[in-house]
Amino acid sequence: MINSTHLNKLRIVSKIYQLPETLQIIRSVNESDGIGGINTDDRVVATVKGRLVPKLMSEEQEGGGVIGNNKYEIVMESDADVRVDDKIKKVNDNFSERYYFVINTDGNATEGLFTTAEAIERYN
Repeated sequence: MINSTHLNKLRIVSKIYQLPETLQIIRSVNESDGIGGINTDDRVVATVKGRLVPKLMSEEQEGGGVIGNNKYEIVMESDADVRVDDKIKKVNDNFSERYYFVINTDGNATEGLFTTAEAIERYN
């Protein structure tokens, strides 16, 4: 088994060379409005390095049109706090309305080099 000092060095090197994109993790946050109600707001909770890996590119008919149903694996640095239902946006994306809706994550379940999430590409 590798010791923690070497694992941390591997994580740093891997982050530099294998995670080229800057990603924002966006989470819905509930707050009291002070008069008995609740406000829900999307907030950037973290900015991490990552890589978007296309997994399944498909289209399906919905209503009168065709929508993309593209799935991605998002590989992020090992300490990324990403959860199901989070949104991930690529910083400086050519499509400013695009985000990736997280449907599954390994939730830092291992002491590996990366945290991974499965996501579906969506547009606002």
